[in-house]
Amino acid sequence: MSSRKHRLSRQAQPRMEALEPRLLLDAGAVLDAALDELLVTDRGLDVPPPGYNYSEQDAPAKGAGGAGVTKILNVPEYIWYHGCAPTSGGMILGYWDTVAYPNYFPGDASTQTNDVNDRIASSGHIADYVPTPDRTPPPPYHTDDCIADFMLTSRVPDRHGWSNFGNVDDGFIDYSDFVGYSAAHSWNETYGDLTFGDLKAEIDAGRPMMFLVDSDGDGGTDHFVPIVGYRTDPSNQYGCHTTWNRAPGEPLVHWYDWQGKSNGHPWGIHGGTYFHPCWGSPDLAGVEANAYPEPRYWGDTLTFAYGVKNYGSAA
Repeated sequence: MSSRKHRLSRQAQPRMEALEPRLLLDAGAVLDAALDELLVTDRGLDVPPPGYNYSEQDAPAKGAGGAGVTKILNVPEYIWYHGCAPTSGGMILGYWDTVAYPNYFPGDASTQTNDVNDRIASSGHIADYVPTPDRTPPPPYHTDDCIADFMLTSRVPDRHGWSNFGNVDDGFIDYSDFVGYSAAHSWNETYGDLTFGDLKAEIDAGRPMMFLVDSDGDGGTDHFVPIVGYRTDPSNQYGCHTTWNRAPGEPLVHWYDWQGKSNGHPWGIHGGTYFHPCWGSPDLAGVEANAYPEPRYWGDTLTFAYGVKNYGSAA
């Protein structure tokens, strides 16, 4: 069911941010099972679980690439770093950092740099919450300064790398506010309320999502992943990065059928987290800029062209 869909983040009214630098033109969850509201187990590793076979799970099904539609966003791939939720959230925010919101990470967020890792889980977070139970002496701890902090990852009584589905949407909002983007909004929906049409609409609008899934098909949740695309052939499927190191020749994007979690169905969906960097307002960014013809001499005439994309949630 829906969670906080209409709650705005500390703003009486939505507004467009006046932030610098910006690439702007002028212009507690209700869940279907109490168990799933508790925690998602994170294996604490950057490798897949024992027995996971990439060649069986991820090989494109016969007929893929036919008459259906495939849409993939250019979301950077990061490897597990002190929690699957903050790592997955980091990839989503890394995407927005490269598109039009450069405050999310210092430097280049297209790859997993030390600066990116520090914003996923800072040295203060690691000192205070890794391993869990939390360090002694007791608080005060460091001031929250990373995605893992704002998602409340690894906090007592959680174990290292564990995150609560009901906290991750707040984590997106609070971290965005921390870096200066106070118009951001995020909310959770469980499978059923969350439909394949909803996923398509978000991806088509250029907005990746985050899913909580059952990666081993035992009927319980165990992993967060960033959702980077969808396809309709050979069936309705979502595309994600796994947060795990890939084997040689393994595809960047992993595809799984659109289905709810249940015993015997690996990668079934428990729920999804929406993230909008600018809620309730248009947010325009210049894209695909180019100049032609290529100038050769001072004073040459050229044409400068660029596209405009609205990443806000209103026209």
